[in-house]
Amino acid sequence: MRSSKIEKIGIFILCFSLFALSGCCSPGRVSTDDTVIIAGNSYAVGKLEATITALDGAVSDSRERIANVIETSRCITDGVERVEYLFGEYESEVNRLLCEIDRIRIETQKSSEDYNDSSINTDSGGDSSDRSVDSENKVWN
Repeated sequence: MRSSKIEKIGIFILCFSLFALSGCCSPGRVSTDDTVIIAGNSYAVGKLEATITALDGAVSDSRERIANVIETSRCITDGVERVEYLFGEYESEVNRLLCEIDRIRIETQKSSEDYNDSSINTDSGGDSSDRSVDSENKVWN
């Protein structure tokens, strides 16, 4: 009987302690630095989604062009001519796809630089000299 009272008291103390200490662990207001980090992360996610969509579109368009090339090549009866035609068209498509990837990369880098420049210039959280952006890793210090 005595151990059950001790267990109840122990459980009560444990519950009270957890309740009392939970206030220390709860999130308070979001600071300006946190807001900047959240905004940067949101921008990065949006940029990544846009890049993936653009790359997916480029690959999809390339697949359609290759399917058209294959269909056109079926009309060529000479085997050597057909192989030459296919290799030429495939090489052309690879070059077109690489140019498209480079264009998407340049657009992404430019928009990232524009965002970083505007974020640093419009910083409303005090002295901006103690904050910097590592442009390679997109980390706010």
